[in-house]
Amino acid sequence: MKQICIELPTDDAIECWWLTRSIAKATHPTLEGSCGIDCVIGKLVPVPNGEKFCEFPLKITNHDRAMLKPLLIDLPKLDGTMTDLEIDSFLYLYASLPNRLPWEPLINSRTNTEKIKSEQLDLQATHRRRLQQRLLDGQIQAFDVHQIPANRIGPNIYITLDQAIEYLKECGIKICKSQTTIESAAPSVQSKMAPATVKRWTDDELKRIFEYHAKWNTPRTAINFKISESLVRRKVAVYRKIISPSRGWGAQLQVNY
Repeated sequence: MKQICIELPTDDAIECWWLTRSIAKATHPTLEGSCGIDCVIGKLVPVPNGEKFCEFPLKITNHDRAMLKPLLIDLPKLDGTMTDLEIDSFLYLYASLPNRLPWEPLINSRTNTEKIKSEQLDLQATHRRRLQQRLLDGQIQAFDVHQIPANRIGPNIYITLDQAIEYLKECGIKICKSQTTIESAAPSVQSKMAPATVKRWTDDELKRIFEYHAKWNTPRTAINFKISESLVRRKVAVYRKIISPSRGWGAQLQVNY
């Protein structure tokens, strides 16, 4: 079984909406953006049933993929957003191949992708309710962009990195491609909000992030300044809160979130 993992931002606070959404997408991934053999999600095998044949869906193996891949060269290109009609046309051409395999590939369709997206929303809601219950039970502490305690779990509401790691660990999800790992992380915060001790941001730094974000968008700003998207949103919110015509640009701000 493939190990599910999520890449966490290096912030000391994690947005709850982003966390629950990431869990849902990692555990129920779609095949959008996939192409070729990666769009094949199974195989239909004909099995005799009296005078007829019935087709049963089975899991596709690595050996099956290796056998199928050379045949795709002579067929229309597969992608993760194909309609049922496009898939039918593909399978018709596949069936006409003289060297076709004794089974039919089961191909991801746009309909299946939309079904998975709906399941993602349901799963995200489930994890939000679980975190909400933990919040009500006092097992975690949540706060907004200004570090004011919150009594709900939702967009623009955060929990500490330690608490997010602990929750992922209980869900059986690893952390990948990050400076932090579940095994080396500090224990989760249960009774006291951990103080934020991130770098101090100057007015000029916040201004540059704010202006770049206004021109582009959150993902591009995160890439340009090499910070996470959640941190971009918080810095923009902080700058909107503190900006005023009378404020000088040289002052040092102690923004610790």
